[in-house]
Amino acid sequence: MKLFRIIILLLGFLGFGYYSSYAQNPDSANNNDSTNLYWKPKLEYAFTQAFSSSHEFAACQVFQKLDYNLAEIAQIRKVTPFPASLTVEFDGLEERIIETNDPDNASQTKVLFFKSLNIICEKVHYFDMVMEKATFGFPESCIELEYLDKGRLKFAKATKIDLDIKVSEDNLLEVMKLYPKAKALSSVKITIKPDRCSSKGRVKLGILVAEFKFNGNIKQLSPKKVNFICEKLTINGIPQPRAFVRNIMNYVNPVFDSSKVWVNLNVTDMKFINGYVVTKATVDKKEIRNAN
Repeated sequence: MKLFRIIILLLGFLGFGYYSSYAQNPDSANNNDSTNLYWKPKLEYAFTQAFSSSHEFAACQVFQKLDYNLAEIAQIRKVTPFPASLTVEFDGLEERIIETNDPDNASQTKVLFFKSLNIICEKVHYFDMVMEKATFGFPESCIELEYLDKGRLKFAKATKIDLDIKVSEDNLLEVMKLYPKAKALSSVKITIKPDRCSSKGRVKLGILVAEFKFNGNIKQLSPKKVNFICEKLTINGIPQPRAFVRNIMNYVNPVFDSSKVWVNLNVTDMKFINGYVVTKATVDKKEIRNAN
């Protein structure tokens, strides 16, 4: 049973169950170079400040604009990403004046409107793991000029948040080391190739040590659920029966499940490429769920 639990732990990591690029038309770029050069450093400073603390991240109000309530927004402090560095890329920039949505203080405010706004982050610390790269996209969004001029970030409009996340083999191994049950593992190696993830290592069972190997791929069941399909598992070189593997996978899966969390997170694609687990997802406006 101990070996059973250890295998479950390792498989869970490989499924990433631990909880775009910008292109501009050359002619358009020439016409907007001076404007972009003016706003780019201001935006990069403001987003750096917003990602510097959980308080600033919550204060940018992007989740308020996506219709989440105060209790849900308080949870943001627990999911604040902390990037080592970031760059900002955008397209379709316009200065606009819009009406505020405050019923008690109706007024107008100056904003920057973006057709696309992408924040490209490197070495993002998130909980106890590091994501190699993460891009946060804010399409059709507006940022208040008053706050931006002061070096702070405040959204006046947001439609959704696009996520593009890369987690490396080394990132997964580092997270695994933090778990007590992983102390029974040694010489673990994870290899990720297109549509294939394999792992091998040793597990200590009392005074005995067993060698294991397995491989498999990801299968997306829905925007909110992803399974890991184990295609082969061997222990000490002996292929394990399908029933045993299926029993393990019943405990492991789904390796990703956002159906029970407060944020309306939907995966559009999750796959293995050379050296990485790549996930594309969106944080959409709050989903209204039936009380039943």
